[in-house]
Amino acid sequence: MARMSRKERRLQKKLIPLNIVLCIISLAAAVSMFFTPIITVDIGKILKEESVMSYVDKSMEDMVKNSSGESAEGIDVAPVVTSIVKNVFSTAEGQISVTAYGAYKVAFTSESDKATAVLDELFFGENALVTKLIDSIVDGVTGVFESPEGKALIEETIVNVIAKELAENVDGVTEQQIKDLTNTFKKIENIQDGDVSPVVNEFADKVEDIVGSEISAEDRENIAGVVQDMYDQTKEQLGDEDVTIESIICVLVSQSVDLGQFNIGDIIANINGGNGNGADTVAYVSVTDQTDGEASNDGGNDGEAERTIVKSYSELLTEIGLGDEEKAQLKADLRETIRTEINKSMGIGSDDTQSNQQAEQFAEYYSYVFYVSLAFVAPWLILFLFSLLHIFTKNKKVAMWYVKLLGLIPVILFVVFTFAPTLLPVIAPSLVAGEEGQMILAVLKGVSTSLWISAACYAVMWLVSIFWAHPIKRKIRKERKAFKYGSRFGEYEENY
Repeated sequence: MARMSRKERRLQKKLIPLNIVLCIISLAAAVSMFFTPIITVDIGKILKEESVMSYVDKSMEDMVKNSSGESAEGIDVAPVVTSIVKNVFSTAEGQISVTAYGAYKVAFTSESDKATAVLDELFFGENALVTKLIDSIVDGVTGVFESPEGKALIEETIVNVIAKELAENVDGVTEQQIKDLTNTFKKIENIQDGDVSPVVNEFADKVEDIVGSEISAEDRENIAGVVQDMYDQTKEQLGDEDVTIESIICVLVSQSVDLGQFNIGDIIANINGGNGNGADTVAYVSVTDQTDGEASNDGGNDGEAERTIVKSYSELLTEIGLGDEEKAQLKADLRETIRTEINKSMGIGSDDTQSNQQAEQFAEYYSYVFYVSLAFVAPWLILFLFSLLHIFTKNKKVAMWYVKLLGLIPVILFVVFTFAPTLLPVIAPSLVAGEEGQMILAVLKGVSTSLWISAACYAVMWLVSIFWAHPIKRKIRKERKAFKYGSRFGEYEENY
């Protein structure tokens, strides 16, 4: 090391706090890039997007209507099912997170276990996609029927359906108006003589006030007949118990839908049993069809099992396999079923050599995430080590060009992931046009990254370099030239 003037030594000491700052910045960037998600796909957020919800709305209504057929006088349960499904989706959680650390664990796993390690990392780990998604959906379904908010949602949906039976232009009804209609309809619970017509008439009067047009006597009579049938059937099932909106809805749904075909545990058992068809097709009948006595059990339906009628939400949950005792086992069975199906599709554990090779190749590709990430983590680690080392050396200057060069790529990725949903409709509107385009946009909105941490560190490093390191280094270079020139010609008196 060449001799150093006292002035340069003083300037070099000013670089000590700068090197400490660089140590902190570089370590934070390296650790964040290794342990935090490089990319996260938030399935819960995607399911909450308006375009996805609209698609679910249309698909569920079509599915239920196509399965149940049309009923001239019956209450359409399709909006109820759709409302429940949308509510469940709004509570769904689950993410696919890709991290360098996760890829590192896969990369150093034995070849035969790599594919399984990838599935555990992305889908079946404690906080992975399938685990969180199953837990949130199962809990979400039960939450709809157990929470006050969920019960209110179901009641208001049923009331909205009945209101639409009275007036076609009731779609513009506000949330508060639906609540008022629901409170009016709930007066059915207080009926003593079994005649629902006064409540239905009051309900119809309020609908008239909302839509601003008169409801004909025939329409009033028709809807009163349907509601009366609902009430009478519920009362028949309850016996001496009081009729409630909850019991009316449960009897309506269980008479309209064969809940036994919805038992999730049985469906999983059928899938695992390898019958190739899963559960049987769900059977629906209309409310009015069921009202005509037990005729539906005659003739061609002799072999059909008797349908279970439920009278409360807890009974309904138990009937579809979501009772308190079944939930934990159901979650485990769902995870195992999905894992089994994925293993089959990927050829994991298969006797077929080609299928096994494809699974191993897929796992190998995932391990490349670690090696690629290492190329961007390494410069930050090198900067950390050099900054730390130079704190204790005479020359405390540290080069940062390699981090400035390679560290730019994660910043670009961060910008792309963050601003793609905003910029894509402007740059390429054709890509996000139509239903498929809106789905693409919804997926992009669900994609995020933790590279913002390294991007922030990168920006701070540049600021430190420009406004702190560069002025000091420039003075050091100037002092070295002056000291070297003065030492050579005897014009610099301050020596080492």
